[in-house]
Amino acid sequence: MVRAWYIKDIDVSKGDNPKAQNHQTPPKYVQVEELEKIGFLYFKIDVENFVSEGKLTKIKTERNYTYEDTIDVSKKGLGDKYEELTTKFWTEHIHPDEEIRFFRDGSAYLDVRDKNDKFIRVFCEPGDMVIISAGLYHRFTLDENVRMT
Repeated sequence: MVRAWYIKDIDVSKGDNPKAQNHQTPPKYVQVEELEKIGFLYFKIDVENFVSEGKLTKIKTERNYTYEDTIDVSKKGLGDKYEELTTKFWTEHIHPDEEIRFFRDGSAYLDVRDKNDKFIRVFCEPGDMVIISAGLYHRFTLDENVRMT
C-alpha cells in the first residue's frame, strides 16, 4: 500500500538532505484517497508478472497511452548524465499531459503539491505505479538507496 506523508520544507543550501524522509514533526500521514483528490493516482502492479497480469496494459489502453520509456535512475544507468538529470528531476515542474511511472526496482520519492501548496512525499518501491495528473506540480528524488528503475 502507498506510504505518503507531509514533509517539512527542504532547503538544500542549508544542508537539508532531499533523499531523507523529511517528515514533519509530528509526522502527518496521507491516505490514498487524499492523493486522488489532488490528481495523484496509485496502483499496485505485480513486478514479476506484470505482462501476464495485464493490469498495466489495461490501464495504458484505458488512458490511451501510446508512448513508454524505461529509465534506470542510478549512476550506472545514467552515466555522465547522472548529476544533470537527477538535479532536473528534483526541480519542481509540471507537465501538460499525465505522467505515468511504474517502479520495477529500487526506491525513490515523488513529492506532489496539495491544494494548499504543501508538499506530500510519496515513497515509491517495486510494484508501485502512479499517475500524476496534468498540471500537478511535482518533483522526484532517489531515496538514500540511490537507485531505481
